[in-house]
Amino acid sequence: MNDPEFYRRLIDASPVGIAFVRAGKLEFINRAGKEILGEPRSVEEIGDLDSLTSEHDWQLIRSAAGRLWARRSDFGEGTLLLFRLPGEELRAPGMGDLRHEILVERLADVVFVIDLNGKFVFLNQGFTRATGWKREDWIGRHFTEIVAPEYRDLTRERFHAGPPPDGISQYAIEILTADGGRLPAELRVTSLRDQGGREIGRIGTARDVSERRRFEEELRRRNEALDLILNTMGEGVVVLDAQHRMVNMNRKARELFGYSLPEIVGKDFTFWTPPDEVDELRRHLKDREKGKDETYIVRFIRKGGDEFYAQVTAVPIRGANGEFQGSIGCLRDVTREVELSRQVDGLSELNRRLLEIADVWINVIDTDGNVLLWNREAERISGYSRDEVMNNPEIQEWLYPDPAYRAAIVQELAKTEGDQPHRFEQVIRTKSGEERVLTGVWRPVRLADGRDGWLIVGHDVTAVRAREERLRKYAAEVEQLSQSRTRLFSMAAHELRTPLTVVRGFIDLVQHAGGLSEQQARWLARAREETDRLGHLVTQLLEVSHLEQGEERLYPRSIQLAPIVKKVIREFTPLLADRGQSIDYTPGSPSISVYVDPHALERIMRNLLENAIHYTPPPGRVTVTAAVEDQTVRVDVTDEGVGIAPDELQVVFTEFYRTDAGKRIKRDGSGIGLAIVRRLVEQSGGRVWATSPGEGKGSTFSFTLPRGKERA
Repeated sequence: MNDPEFYRRLIDASPVGIAFVRAGKLEFINRAGKEILGEPRSVEEIGDLDSLTSEHDWQLIRSAAGRLWARRSDFGEGTLLLFRLPGEELRAPGMGDLRHEILVERLADVVFVIDLNGKFVFLNQGFTRATGWKREDWIGRHFTEIVAPEYRDLTRERFHAGPPPDGISQYAIEILTADGGRLPAELRVTSLRDQGGREIGRIGTARDVSERRRFEEELRRRNEALDLILNTMGEGVVVLDAQHRMVNMNRKARELFGYSLPEIVGKDFTFWTPPDEVDELRRHLKDREKGKDETYIVRFIRKGGDEFYAQVTAVPIRGANGEFQGSIGCLRDVTREVELSRQVDGLSELNRRLLEIADVWINVIDTDGNVLLWNREAERISGYSRDEVMNNPEIQEWLYPDPAYRAAIVQELAKTEGDQPHRFEQVIRTKSGEERVLTGVWRPVRLADGRDGWLIVGHDVTAVRAREERLRKYAAEVEQLSQSRTRLFSMAAHELRTPLTVVRGFIDLVQHAGGLSEQQARWLARAREETDRLGHLVTQLLEVSHLEQGEERLYPRSIQLAPIVKKVIREFTPLLADRGQSIDYTPGSPSISVYVDPHALERIMRNLLENAIHYTPPPGRVTVTAAVEDQTVRVDVTDEGVGIAPDELQVVFTEFYRTDAGKRIKRDGSGIGLAIVRRLVEQSGGRVWATSPGEGKGSTFSFTLPRGKERA
């Protein structure tokens, strides 16, 4: 519920004085507070707030109205104050008819109560809004009558089994609606007990999840469609991120490189590129960052060490704001074509015969454009026979009817120097009038009569252009999926945040109201722990969403590393004491500075230390070291925990990924913390990675940041 009037009425119904102070100013006071203090205008009239040292205990203070019992709690950017006159008993605020009318009847969710026979004894107005049924028509009827037939056995089984030890049974069903349809719903049910603790029925809520289910089904359908496209293509398809690291590859690409997906994911392009080709490939990748589509030929290295040539057709991936997010490439093995081109040294009879049976376009022309060689593949692609083109200069006009385009090709030929091959891509007009796209290499040759000429070796890539369009569509699908996932994160987080806040508030009010049995207090403490854990997950989801959408700006500056690291370590002091663990920090030099947003650095360290502590069985030790490396500063966080298998090291920074060993140690982890670390480090100009000797031997998480200006 997110109704301001609801909260105002609830707070005003409280017999306890409630005030909110921000920046030393009194911004709000409820009705009970005004009755106690008589319309105060300043914080000083309430009393000496600095004497309140505890957030949980009531303390006596002096105020303009005399002595008061008071307590304080940090709340957002200010302080929440609760106070009452001495001698008054603290009561739960406004939980009678007001609770029923506002808290239950106005809820968007269905609220229901059933007796131990499974019959409805109460339904709120949300029932009618969601199903279309009149609630009075269902009072006294068995709850399974409104459940879709295939879910009735499940609901009966859950009803007879009763709620689990944590007190809440949660599962998904479909509800029959008045118009004959079905409503997907998520049920949360718990026991209803009398003052003696005896179960007298069940109370629960049903939430409409039809929109979420439609969204999840759409994501699943798109993923299946994309996987089908990738794995049925005859060419290799690879996806690189913005740093040109491997993100994904289809089955054909894995066959070309000889690597499995875990072996190559996370590696940058230099991993599969020969050293002498790195600069050339880097130039092409820079063009991709500028938004250029390209087709080119380059050498790669297979897993076994042998090299192969691939024709790469690549397109960039752009985000919603036009930022470069990576690229998609289509690969075809053209080793045979390239080797054949290199082996053509002359026009001997033996070479002529070899060229005739080659399955690539090969022809030789002189400087006047006369065709001296025209193999069978050239005949097949162009539709012109050898007799039609040999020594016929008009063939150039037939193939390139546009004079400007033809002149541009001649200029490109004139630029060729020495005997180095020159890569090209051309559009020709065939005899049938169809346009075909050729790509390949030409190189200068010395003809038998001593004249200069050109050898042209190429192949038809018209079909590749159609695949390029498919790749662009795939890139758009990838972008839509990324946006859909981000929207799902944001939607889920925002949908949960308000109910969680309300639940926390009521738990706190009930806890501090007193009068609870020891068992009830334990139940409430457990409920508070679970809501805190869920709240942490919601915060992480929103954080990932903001980072992915570029909504969070970082403000880097030169700061000293040691104070930030020590501050974060102090935050874990109570947890370390409880677990019998310790953190050893070796700062390298107290003057080491980094160029980073201080808040981002705190979040990086907090996530890494929390991971190290939770995945190290107590008692254990976590080690933090820092050192300067040229123009960067490297920080290592080493634990004595469960370790990481070699094939998982490259994927541990992926959202929601958790190692098998980690799941056994900490079952309730989210798998989001390391993804946040990776995004913050990379946006800060650094890099992050993990190393481990293996499972059960601990892990080291390392990151680098730009070096800052050190203070004298």
